Amino acid sequence: MVATLGILEVNGWTAAMVALDRMQKTAILSVLQAEWNDMLGAVIKVTGLPADITAAIDAGKLAAENFLAKAVGTVLRRPSEEAMKAIVSPPEFNPLIEQAVVKNLSTWLYRNARLHGCF
Repeated sequence: MVATLGILEVNGWTAAMVALDRMQKTAILSVLQAEWNDMLGAVIKVTGLPADITAAIDAGKLAAENFLAKAVGTVLRRPSEEAMKAIVSPPEFNPLIEQAVVKNLSTWLYRNARLHGCF
């Protein structure tokens, strides 16, 4: 069972990445997943302790709004295993834009940070 799940939806990929950066700098969390939706927005799913996730979602919403994007977030405490089956999306590749639209973001961020010499 996941302790606490935070979901942040932002109407722009760049604004979502700015929000995620702020979330990770605000609290200790694990990135569960990122989805690129059909409306050019993103859904970021994170897990962690309740206080950390609440602070992270609030900080992410503020960062996205400062980036002139709309953001909606929610915090689910102790979501059930059955709920998690519906919340966690399977990885998905879109052949039209030739890239993944649902990805395990922690792996993706790690790989790209290494490619760009961040560590």
